[in-house]
Amino acid sequence: MANNQPGDAFIMGGDGSASIPGVMIDLDMGTTLKEALKKGDVVMNFASEKLVKTPELIDRLTTFSSQGPRSEDGLLKPEIVGPGYQIISASMATGDKGVALNGTSMSAPHLAGVMALLKQKYPSYTTAEHKAVLMNSAKIMTDEKGENYSVTRQGAGLVDIAAAIKQEVVVTPSSLSFGEFQLEKSKTLKKTVTVKNGSDSERTFVLNFLGGDNIQVEQQSFTVGPKEEKSVSFKVKLTASLDRALEFHEGFILINEGPNKIASLPILGVSKRLSRVAAKELNVFASHPEDSFDALTELMLSNESQNAGEVEIFNLIGEDDRKPFPNGDALILSRSCDLQAAGYRIVGRDGKKLLQVGLKLFSAVSNWQACEMSILVDSDEDGEADQEVGGMPHNYLSGLDQAVEPGFYSVLLDFPKAVSIRETYDQSIIATNGKPEVELSYLPAIQDIQTMKTYANSHLAVMEMDLSALNRTKEGLLNLKFTVFSEGGVEYEDGLQSKWFKLSPQEEEQSYRQIPESLKLSANEDKTVELFKGFGSEQLMIVAPFNYQIGNTRTGRGNGLILMEPQF
Repeated sequence: MANNQPGDAFIMGGDGSASIPGVMIDLDMGTTLKEALKKGDVVMNFASEKLVKTPELIDRLTTFSSQGPRSEDGLLKPEIVGPGYQIISASMATGDKGVALNGTSMSAPHLAGVMALLKQKYPSYTTAEHKAVLMNSAKIMTDEKGENYSVTRQGAGLVDIAAAIKQEVVVTPSSLSFGEFQLEKSKTLKKTVTVKNGSDSERTFVLNFLGGDNIQVEQQSFTVGPKEEKSVSFKVKLTASLDRALEFHEGFILINEGPNKIASLPILGVSKRLSRVAAKELNVFASHPEDSFDALTELMLSNESQNAGEVEIFNLIGEDDRKPFPNGDALILSRSCDLQAAGYRIVGRDGKKLLQVGLKLFSAVSNWQACEMSILVDSDEDGEADQEVGGMPHNYLSGLDQAVEPGFYSVLLDFPKAVSIRETYDQSIIATNGKPEVELSYLPAIQDIQTMKTYANSHLAVMEMDLSALNRTKEGLLNLKFTVFSEGGVEYEDGLQSKWFKLSPQEEEQSYRQIPESLKLSANEDKTVELFKGFGSEQLMIVAPFNYQIGNTRTGRGNGLILMEPQF
């Protein structure tokens, strides 16, 4: 069996058993064998005639080892690396047989055992100090080129129990993790670590830094007496690379004694581009709203940042208040994916008229897989959807990945048919004791597929629909409801998501027409955007995805949403 993707071969799995011997090989080997089979029979000799030494595989990360940082807030993950490739363990329900497996199911028991040994070795240490001993003593890992792996892949490095049980110096906290933040040019932080000397002699250390050019750590020299601890403060300067949407500021703080590394801790910050786009004026060149149809309209924008800025413009559908702060219910009530405003525009492309809906959240998300988006269509106004447009990755709807390439999509579904498909599948699971004969697929319910534009590490996504495929009310309107919710946690009621909104599908009945699909403003650029007035009266909704943002735990609001009233 040949892997159909690049990377290592993996252990085959599946239900039931087979008496035919099988071997999994990688993609390159599979391609070689297939070419050889075209010329005749292929015979393989599994007996090795030579010893193959691969020292480069020692202390290397596997291809399937996950990379951080944490998606919700950009904090450091993983924090440490443990053995997790081809680990031999007891095979369940086989008596005395063993099995070699991969993954965190193998590495986690290693780390649990290490922590048990450290607790036995250092019984008076706190939990934080046990964790610090583990991470301070870890081996910083390098790739086959001898370059350090990113902190986002290895954390503190590879666990080294032999070094950990001899660790006399403990540095807390065990890492410096700044999470996600916006950075226009540069800023300087001041951080403090505590160095505990568990030895019986006075020791002098130097705090150094090993890492990239976009982060600088002030060097410090200090002495700690026997069985004492000292707080050491130092400056950390973070510098932005211009016009990079996202970058890691990372490396290792080293506590050296002479030429020897005594302890180390990872440091990581995730900076996002900061723009300062502002809307100055919205001028409609007409004397009154009643005679303004088709009048030239000028929107004056300004970007006061040294970074480029992006702008998306819509006609406002509605806006909402922020969900309440969770307080004591923070573990179960979610403020993530809280919809702040929705807007629309009608654009023409490839001979089609498309409805584009901008969904703007209060807080940024690292990746839009964390939020699920839905637009319900109720053409007969009975309060029940007859269509649904889902905004999702290609692998979030069963069967969709058979029709599209990897990416984000706006998928129009026949809602009752989709519900029926699911009900039939669930009934087949019950009837077959959990082994349905047919795979779940919603392809028969899909009526249209369009792209979906997402701004990673921001708060805006743009869904897209073919207007001709959307059902309309008897008045010829679109009756829509907009919903965004988090994958995890219990949701608060969201006011905007509880209402149905009626929109005209006619291009001239928008408030503002001929809206560009997106705009970019260079650093310190002023730009005048030409629009044309329609019959509608909605406010102009302007979203700057990389303006100042706020997190879910903050009480304020960011500067990404601008609502404009016209001047006639």
